Amino acid sequence: MKLFVVILGGLLLGGPLVARAQTTPQPGAVRVPYRSPVSGDVVEVSVDSVDFMKATALNEAVFKNFSGQVFASLGYAGARYGGLNDLLRQAGFPQVDNGQFSYGGGGSIRFKRVVLGIEGVVYDVKRKEQDRRTELNSSNALNYLGFAFFNRRHTQSFTPTLGVTYASADITLTELGQNPAQTAGGLLSGPAYSRTLHYRSTGLALGAHYEAYPFDAVVLKRCVVGLHLNYCPRVGKGRYHATDYKQETDGPALNPLLFSARAVFGFVF
Repeated sequence: MKLFVVILGGLLLGGPLVARAQTTPQPGAVRVPYRSPVSGDVVEVSVDSVDFMKATALNEAVFKNFSGQVFASLGYAGARYGGLNDLLRQAGFPQVDNGQFSYGGGGSIRFKRVVLGIEGVVYDVKRKEQDRRTELNSSNALNYLGFAFFNRRHTQSFTPTLGVTYASADITLTELGQNPAQTAGGLLSGPAYSRTLHYRSTGLALGAHYEAYPFDAVVLKRCVVGLHLNYCPRVGKGRYHATDYKQETDGPALNPLLFSARAVFGFVF
């Protein structure tokens, strides 16, 4: 009888100790707060710290050695249209400004510190005075090679770049006044309602890019924001073409993209 009482007492005292030992977190785990999507209660979930550190190290190693990104950009584009404005003034058409709001986008691929990328910068100009209108559409492509310098945590980078700029400006002049001719033949043989010239030039692309990667390395850096500055001195004179691109003609040298400063934001993969 005494033996039975001793065994029963041991079971009653040992049960809570075993249960407590089962609920005590192991040394290799950490507790992470988690909010249940059903009840909204905060629950502590145990995560193996070894796996956690392995995932962090893997993500950091991947980003340090390779990354790609796509981005959109908004900012300022500076040009040089002095010679064109002289011609527009003589012809009685509105002139265009040398600085415009620009938009665009691009992408790049990085292997360790070497960056290969392309960016597009686009802007539009419309000026109207009385019965005459000037429209200018400029599309510019910057192909560049860069070398990235990172901070210790790889959350920021500074990249000087060197490349080639392919610049274009399409100039359209439109007569908005009525043609005095009264017949179809007179309208067809009279002055053109509008006319377009296409200008193309090539230049250097000297750039300095600052970028930051806000997301933590645990989930891999998935976002990029930054500032891209580019200076593009023209190489050569440039070429004018008529509407059909077959007739090349002489004209003043222009630079549709002399300088640009743009804020960029995009995604890293």
